[in-house]
Formats: sequence, C-alpha cells, structure tokens
Amino acid sequence: MAERGAELKLHLHTRAVDDVTILYCHGWITCGNEVAALSERIERLLPHKQHLVIELSGVEKIDSTGLGELAMVMMWARACGCSIKLANARHKVQDLLELTNLSSVLEIHPSLDHALLGFQGHVA
Repeated sequence: MAERGAELKLHLHTRAVDDVTILYCHGWITCGNEVAALSERIERLLPHKQHLVIELSGVEKIDSTGLGELAMVMMWARACGCSIKLANARHKVQDLLELTNLSSVLEIHPSLDHALLGFQGHVA
C-alpha cells in the first residue's frame, strides 16, 4: 500500500457502464507508490468483474515499471476470467506501448466508446 503522507501522482476512480467497470487513471503510472496503487485497485476489482476498461487519457507519464504492470494485469485478468481493454491512451503512451510491443498482447482501443463496444462484439 502507498506510504501515508506521500502524495500520489496517480489518481484512480471507477465507474460502471452496464456490466463493464471503467478504471480512470489520471497522472503518472511510474515506479513506486503509483504502480502500487494501480496494482492494489486492480487486485481488488478483478475477482468481482468480468469486463474492465483501463482508461488512459489522463495518464501523462508511464515508465517501464508501469508498462510491466499493465502486462502483469493482463495475466492476472486471464487467471481470474476477466477481460481487460485499454482505452484512449495519449500519443506518447501509445507510442511506448507500440515500441515495447505490448500493443501486440494488450487490447488497445482508440476511445472508451470503442472499448465498450468491443465488449459487445461490435468492434474488433
């Protein structure tokens, strides 16, 4: 868990749309308390959700630890029977996902609407 008194550079909140939970991420997904906070939130969500969208439009910065955490989350999700999609990544985050080849293992959508439709089978 994040240290008390340490100000997180990542803010998370969730919202449900039908049977899909959306996890909005704002700030940094970087080594330290931010990645720990993301891990803890997703760890709490996965056993109870079948569909999760991680909405990335508010992510300003991501490092190798954050990228690795996204890959780990995908493995956790599969083990829990949950389907995860990433949505709306800023250009520099999208570039890092492609550069590291994570775009080949993570399902990434250009918008939240596309990700939600993807759960309904309307968008590949």
